[in-house]
Amino acid sequence: MGLGLAVARGFAEAMGGTLDAEDTPGGGLTMVLTLPTAPVAVGATGATVEGDVSAAITS
Repeated sequence: MGLGLAVARGFAEAMGGTLDAEDTPGGGLTMVLTLPTAPVAVGATGATVEGDVSAAITS
């Protein structure tokens, strides 16, 4: 975990979120990005995301 992770973590924290990383020797790196969201008004239109989107962001 190097400089890129430190920069990405800085961006996440600047947006009020967190970036956690866990390195598994021989097994790769798992990263979790958590960002706050603003409340959405009832009846608002726009894109929604439901369920596990990890497959969409790992490809």
